[in-house]
Amino acid sequence: ALLDSQSKKTISIFRGDSLDLDITVLDADNEPIDLTGATAKFTARTHENSIDYVLEKNLDIYDPTNGKMKLVLDSTETNIDVKSYPADIEITFPDGKVKTVWKSTLEIKWDVGR
Repeated sequence: ALLDSQSKKTISIFRGDSLDLDITVLDADNEPIDLTGATAKFTARTHENSIDYVLEKNLDIYDPTNGKMKLVLDSTETNIDVKSYPADIEITFPDGKVKTVWKSTLEIKWDVGR
């Protein structure tokens, strides 16, 4: 499964900014994966092998039959240390199977205005 054919793309945002990111989960044939009854979670950690997270957020699956979901982060959630955090998105399907569909980096950039 891929996110809009870019499973390794970094999510980059200025510290303290809001994020509203539409995501489509696609199979190997670029067809949407049915997310009916599934849940999705975004997690960013300080280090890849850390059990502690700096940010964890459920995604809104708003068009499940077309594999569409949205990651929404508000300014308080992104007001964290400026650095790159290992991050992923996992989907839990109704049958209990868990699939990581995106694994890359959440990059928090320095904002001059803060």
